[in-house]
Amino acid sequence: MGGIIGEFNFLEPEWIYFPVGQPGAPQMVSRQVAQRAGVLDRKYRRYAKALLPELKLLDEIAQENSAGPVAVYVPLTPPETRPLVAAVAWLVPRDSPDAGRTVEAIAEVVRGPRSRRFREPEIELVTLPLGPACQVKEILTVEDAPTDDGRQPLIEELTHYVLPECYPEGVIEFTITFNRSGLAALMMDAALDMANSLIVEPA
Repeated sequence: MGGIIGEFNFLEPEWIYFPVGQPGAPQMVSRQVAQRAGVLDRKYRRYAKALLPELKLLDEIAQENSAGPVAVYVPLTPPETRPLVAAVAWLVPRDSPDAGRTVEAIAEVVRGPRSRRFREPEIELVTLPLGPACQVKEILTVEDAPTDDGRQPLIEELTHYVLPECYPEGVIEFTITFNRSGLAALMMDAALDMANSLIVEPA
């Protein structure tokens, strides 16, 4: 993880730690979902099995981005439509902007073009326990995933780009991505709680 170890708090059992890169990580999370009701009932076995394609793709993407730790939000009640993984939270070490390691420089980068952006991002400079941060709220379209009525589905992201003293060579990105649904307010509150619980230290 770029020479650092990070962690953040999350509420179980709906939030589940995802051991990215470990052999059989998607299967481990799937089994945990199947067992969390206390019994291996048929409904949860089907639910857990249906999660596997999404968990495998997430594992690949997280490894490509050197992300970790990662947590996934899998509702206790199975959603009627995909994605079944309703939210993902992850921490990624990033290089500092060319203009300098400041929250203002990060904000300028964030304001630049980004594919799939549904509207302009909401940017705020904040202070977390871990350090000064650039908070970015964005709404993005989902590529190649139209709904049954032809509309383009949307996802929401809340990202904190943090400048901790213990990582002077770069930036810590903490992002939670979730579906725009009735969960939006819950996920925003969870994202802020997680961001305020961030801990990073040298490996």
